[in-house]
Amino acid sequence: MNDSPALDATPTATRDTDARARALAGAAIPTLLMSLVQITGDRRWLQEPYRPKRDVSLFAEESGGLSDEAQQAVRDAMAQVLDELADGTRQLPPLPDDATFLEMMRTCLGEMIPPEYVPMALEEMGMRDRAVKWQRPPPDARVKALEVLVIGAGVSGLAAAVRLKEMGIPFTVLEKNQEVGGTWAENDYPGSGVDTPNHFYSYSFAPNLRWTSNYSKRAEVWDYLRGVAHDLQLRDAIRFGIEVTRMQWHEDRQQWEVHARAADGTQSVRWARVVVTAVGQLNRPKAAGFPGMETFPGESWHSARWRHDVPLEGKNVAIVGTGASAMQFLPAVAQVAAQVTIFQRSPQWARPQPDYHKSVSDGNIWLMENVPYYYPWYRF
Repeated sequence: MNDSPALDATPTATRDTDARARALAGAAIPTLLMSLVQITGDRRWLQEPYRPKRDVSLFAEESGGLSDEAQQAVRDAMAQVLDELADGTRQLPPLPDDATFLEMMRTCLGEMIPPEYVPMALEEMGMRDRAVKWQRPPPDARVKALEVLVIGAGVSGLAAAVRLKEMGIPFTVLEKNQEVGGTWAENDYPGSGVDTPNHFYSYSFAPNLRWTSNYSKRAEVWDYLRGVAHDLQLRDAIRFGIEVTRMQWHEDRQQWEVHARAADGTQSVRWARVVVTAVGQLNRPKAAGFPGMETFPGESWHSARWRHDVPLEGKNVAIVGTGASAMQFLPAVAQVAAQVTIFQRSPQWARPQPDYHKSVSDGNIWLMENVPYYYPWYRF
């Protein structure tokens, strides 16, 4: 799959001026500015009075610190550019060189970004292909003999599968669950969701222009991952309900001996020349242990194995730990429980995030779908 969302899905020219006006009125000006620079190549948009002010928020203030007059000048210029693209009098230019991208990135954020960040940022923005390619394609027989085994069909396992498929390398994915998604398939506690903005918490090779929230909940993230597996035709290579229990490398055969157990308990052994472990590091819940827990008469469970069959209305609930999961499910528990007591070993560092509960506006979705390069710069 081509790794250039902005180039593969060049926004459709539109004459819906009312929708455009509403969308531009609510646009993030720094993002709109960079789209304008990239479309026009006009460097005046990188100078005062159009330079955004430095903002360390995850979601910068939409005005960019520009005056009302400067903001409107940017909106008007983009409206004219969109008209020109729609009537064919303007074409999208080649991508800028790295030096120009660096200047744009520094201007957008008001930060002295090191030049060595540029290649990675361009890959993440879909401006540069991240796909792995053969320098000298080996004979088909050698490729087919690689026998790659991927363990896990979560976020990393699916990404590995995509790259292997691009290179034409045969692979099989073993997944202990009955569905893809990893932690997003397993963790369904109340309030479960991303704590990283999901326009970034998504694949560079599979952009989603229609996230409904800045911080989507578990159901939407899981739907996205299942959609990626379906759209990129990965599911036929995944064996669900099979858990790898141990592996051993055999030097004489130059292969891994992989032992697995099916959901019905059936044991099997597979051989692979290459193994990619994508099992994650937090998929085995560890319950807190303390004296007296073994005699506790009430129900208890780990948040990663949430008991939806146990009503919490009117109960006295104890929560052990204040990590990211606790911060997400605590509000839902506190709304129904009679009393909630939190036991914290170490302070959890957090800062107010006013955008956490905000939905993505129709205007913002319009911009991502209709303004060239708006999505990648928004992701940046």
